[in-house]
Amino acid sequence: SIPTRRDDVETEADIAEEVARLYGYDRIPAAQDRAARSHGALSLRMEISLRLRRLLTGMGLTEVVTDAMVSPEVLDLLGINSGAVVIRNPVGINASVMRTMLVPGILDVLVRNEHRGEEGVAIFEVGKVYRREGDEFKETWHLALGLSGLNESRVWNRTPRDFDFFDLKGIGEA
Repeated sequence: SIPTRRDDVETEADIAEEVARLYGYDRIPAAQDRAARSHGALSLRMEISLRLRRLLTGMGLTEVVTDAMVSPEVLDLLGINSGAVVIRNPVGINASVMRTMLVPGILDVLVRNEHRGEEGVAIFEVGKVYRREGDEFKETWHLALGLSGLNESRVWNRTPRDFDFFDLKGIGEA
């Protein structure tokens, strides 16, 4: 019977744990888990996404993850509100539709960094976008890049230059 002073021992599993503790965990042989012997693999989409992320971070870009829920006003300003998925019970008006592109999030990150005094920002996002086509809802993966300001940090022996089209072209070619 369980001693009355041990109110943490209630079930068979608790009793088995106490027996194992008293006997000694190091004296109990470890059983190999079947799942540990199986070999998993990444799907093609996951493999491509991982390679893309490694390539872009290797080129000096920083990955960002932005919110999938955005304000309808933002989509209206950018002219990309057609086919937007409206959330029935949103947290607030600023998060009441699902993004139809990654651009609003990328622009928000660029603006925030500019306001905080960052002189050069190179970012990317790999994420889902959502659209409504008739009665169906579509989720597709997209990639977005954002470059702003100086291409390299200020150093004593070089004159910094701004990002330009050729930087973006080089990333696209890679």
